[in-house]
Parts: sequence; structure tokens; C-alpha cells
Amino acid sequence: MNRSVVIASILSVLVLLWVLSGTFGSSNTEKPETADSADASLETTKLEGSNKAETSKPSFKVIIREMSAVPVADSITLQGAVNPSRTITVKSETHGKIEAVLIENGTRVKAETRLVNIATDDRQARLDQAQAELKLREAELEAANQLKTKRMISGNQLEQAVANVAAARASVKQIKVELGQTIIRAPFAGIVNERHVELGDYVSAGDPIANLIDDTQVKIVARVPQQHISKLSVGQTLTAKLLDGTRIEGKLSYISSYADPATRTFRVEANAKPAANMRLGQSASVGLTLGELQAHKVSSSVLSLAADGSIFVNAVDDNNQVVRHEVEIIKNDSDGVWLSGLPEQLRLIVVGQAFVAEGQTVEVSIEGDA
Repeated sequence: MNRSVVIASILSVLVLLWVLSGTFGSSNTEKPETADSADASLETTKLEGSNKAETSKPSFKVIIREMSAVPVADSITLQGAVNPSRTITVKSETHGKIEAVLIENGTRVKAETRLVNIATDDRQARLDQAQAELKLREAELEAANQLKTKRMISGNQLEQAVANVAAARASVKQIKVELGQTIIRAPFAGIVNERHVELGDYVSAGDPIANLIDDTQVKIVARVPQQHISKLSVGQTLTAKLLDGTRIEGKLSYISSYADPATRTFRVEANAKPAANMRLGQSASVGLTLGELQAHKVSSSVLSLAADGSIFVNAVDDNNQVVRHEVEIIKNDSDGVWLSGLPEQLRLIVVGQAFVAEGQTVEVSIEGDA
């Protein structure tokens, strides 16, 4: 065979092999690309399906109650006491032995009633002497006046006679006061709560004789926290309830201008008429009405406690997003609590309120709907 023919044949075979290799290589390269595309399409489909499933997942469901605020009396209840309007310790104003005791513990007395008598001792005799001295000095003054008209004494001698009469009168008056102090009387009507002396006791000026209380009027006393004091004024009505259920009503007569440094509370007093057979000095629950405010009545189960100790409730707005409202309890009833600090119209979460967060969008059902 011609050598050129052989070479041509070999070249033809090589060209054919090169063509065939290109065709199969192209076919093999396209297959992996097709697999990758299929995998990518599958992933895209899965992702879209996941997003669709996530979008279609329902939000948290809550039940709400649509409420409107109502006017409620703004009142506070304090611990206080019911005391007598006044109480004093009657004391001796002179010295001497107790020669008569006219009262017992619990005796009701009128003003100026005798309580005890102190022995007069020599006071009456001293009074008689002082009165005799006064008569003598008055006679001397009369004689001095007559002598003065006759110019038989000097003006200084007349002035001395006048001074002697004044001194004698003062002495009489002093002894009369001492005699009056031997009779100890009640300064006002009331009850002898405790007697401190017995017959025969010796007392000095300032020694206690008896404790006297005025129970014709009583005084309701309490201490008001500083956050409420600005709402009070003299003349406001308050009530006091004793432990036995007795109730009395009074008018505020005094509001302290200075807070107790230890408690930051202000003392208030009210005058009132006592109930029949009332024992004074008892503890009392004192109620004060401070005014009127808008409030909502809710079950205590909807209340939540924040980390800072404040109380709040969860509600939803018109877009069904959770809104937190800080509240203040103004009154407790047997079936719920009254809250202030809420808007007049309220969509309160009553079921599920503990499982939502502020700003969260929720699915809402109205309480009572089927």
C-alpha cells in the first residue's frame, strides 16, 4: 500500500475519533448540569413550600372582653382610733391632806363638780387675820386723809397709808385663793377615768388627783399617706368602724401641715358624736372618700406583676396587637378589683394574657361569642 494512503487513513481515523470524543464529552457534561438544576429546583420548591407553610401558620389565640370605664368613688381605708375629744389629769394646786373624796372611778360629773377636798389647816385663821389687818389699814387711811386736809401730815405719809391698804387687800386675796384651791373641781363635764388619791393622802402642788375625759364629743384620728394628702380638705366626711361593727361619722377638723419624718404620713382628726355606750381609745377602720374617678372592674386573675413590682394588664388595640397598661388598684370587692390608669374604652385580654408579649399580633375572640 502506498505510504501516503496509509498516512491519510490514519489521519482520517484520528479525525473521526476526535469528532466522536467531542460528541460524547458534550453529552456527558450536560448530564451533571441537568442533575444540579434538578437539585436546585427541588430546594427552591422546598423553601417556597416552607415559607408558604410558615405564612399559613395561625397566630396565638386570645379571648378579650370589651369594656367601658365607669365612675367610681376614689376612697382609702386607714387604720386609726376613736379617742375622747379631750382628756386631762386634774392636779392639786396647793399642799395638804385629802380630807374628803367625792368621786370614784367611772363617776360621771358636771363642770365645777367637787372631786376632793384638801384640809384648810390654818388658812381660815390666816384669812381672818388678814381681813382684820385690812380693816385697820383702811381706818388709818381714812384718818390720814382727814389729817391731810388739815395739813397735819405730809404727802409721803398719805401715800404710805394708801400702800398699806393695798398690801392688806392683796394678802386677803392671796389667802382666799389658797382656800379656794383646797376644793378641787372638775373643769368640764365628763367621766372620771381614774382616781389617783385616797382619803388621808398628803398632796403637794402638782400632784395628780384624777384623770378626766370628755366623752360628749369624740375625735377620730388617723394618718394619711403623702400621696393622698393633697386630696383632703377640712370639712370632708369620714367614717370610722370599730371592731364590734359600730360605725360613726365625722367631719375633718384638722390636717397636719407636717409629715411624720419616720412614716411620711399626715395626722388628721375629725369631730364626731359618740355612739351609745361607746368605749373610747379603740382601734378603728377609717374610710375617707377622696373624690370620683373613671375605673374598670376586673377579675384579679388578669393582673400581672412586672419585674419592678408594678401591676399591669394586657389588652389589644384596634390592630389586635398586645398593649400593656400599668394600673393601680383603687378598691377591692368580693368579686373583683377596681383599676385606674386604663383608657376609657378597653379591649382586655381575659384568656391567654399570661402567654403574650407586648407588641405581639394575636388572633382575637370576643368573650361570650360562639
